[in-house]
Amino acid sequence: VMTRLIRLLVFYELGHFDLLENNIRSTQRYIAKQASQYQIDQLLLKFIRKIASSTDKQERLGNLKQTRMELIKLSKDKAESRTLYFFDFISLIESKLEQKPFTEIVKQKNAERLKGL
Repeated sequence: VMTRLIRLLVFYELGHFDLLENNIRSTQRYIAKQASQYQIDQLLLKFIRKIASSTDKQERLGNLKQTRMELIKLSKDKAESRTLYFFDFISLIESKLEQKPFTEIVKQKNAERLKGL
């Protein structure tokens, strides 16, 4: 599931909207067939669908903020947070909100974590 979600994000970032719509449906079917469904997978799929169909910048920012808050809530659940170990979607969203490179956000978070040790 994670690979499919990341692939959708790559299609979105590269502007391949023709591939995105079909792959969203395919990923949705794939998730529905999985025995163990996580809320975080559904949330991320819903988020990608919303930002892909949104043309208004304010609407996209609202979707980013809302998804970030929901991801933070879900990250407190041990089972749900496993997805975030593979890819830090929260940092990706924060990079979009702050208009900073993703790598910079990840470096900042890692530096903060190391200070706390």
